[in-house]
Amino acid sequence: SGEPRTIKNTNKLLTDPRYDDLYVTGSKTGYLDEANWNLVVTVRPMSGAQHELLIVTLGSSSRTNSFNDAALLARWTWKNFSWK
Repeated sequence: SGEPRTIKNTNKLLTDPRYDDLYVTGSKTGYLDEANWNLVVTVRPMSGAQHELLIVTLGSSSRTNSFNDAALLARWTWKNFSWK
């Protein structure tokens, strides 16, 4: 109809300043009664490194926890893993 629509993004990894060190290259959020909150996300560090991670969180108790879990996993990996 040509009528403007407003789309709300619920992925806090894209909008919350707590995650400003993550460069999100793709993601999908979701909820299932059987699995609770779920997140699939690909991220790179904002520092410019090219090592992209694919992170999948399943069964988080809240939407916010799924984002926090993914951020913790990414930060831990970049701090503790060495690509050669």
